[in-house]
Amino acid sequence: MDSASFAKAGAIVTGIDLTPRSIELATKQFEIYGLKGEFFVADAENLPFPEESFDIVYSFGVLHHTPNIRKAIDEIYRVLKPGGQVLIMLYNKDSVFFLWDIVFLERIIHGNLLRESIEDRLSRIEYTTSGAKPLVRVYTRKEARKLFCKFRNVNVKVFQLKKDDISIPFIEKLVKQAISDKLVYSLSRHLGWNLFIRGTK
Repeated sequence: MDSASFAKAGAIVTGIDLTPRSIELATKQFEIYGLKGEFFVADAENLPFPEESFDIVYSFGVLHHTPNIRKAIDEIYRVLKPGGQVLIMLYNKDSVFFLWDIVFLERIIHGNLLRESIEDRLSRIEYTTSGAKPLVRVYTRKEARKLFCKFRNVNVKVFQLKKDDISIPFIEKLVKQAISDKLVYSLSRHLGWNLFIRGTK
């Protein structure tokens, strides 16, 4: 849990989640480890905090599930102090996983083009015990920069690619043996599944 790592490093942590259960688990974890933090059931599109409340707003793999991501980012901007940092991870549309696995292999090669929409397929990448289909969106680097256009010094880095993500039917094992770790790392900087956005208010 990233918030616990931040607290251990001396940060004053305030966390939110839509579900009471997640808040309960986070609170319990902080109590077990003797960490200080506050957690609230809240919506990213309507943050329950005054303007200029925080030095850093961090979200890893959450905002691409938000119906109105622009509103959520406006809220982040509002609650950040001047000079504060935003650190966000979103899924990358220009990734091996999306372009190759989801669009090409599953929809074209395996014939799912007409059976299932891109949105429905994306919802299945997130595991839920309830069988729910969460909203999942993907963004290009250009789109990410546009979303964070209010911020200064916006930097967008691409990462997260493993050999297992490079799936080629019938010759998969040979391809994985032929591709070096160095090449995978190099590809991950352009075709990885995650975008990490950093900016300053």
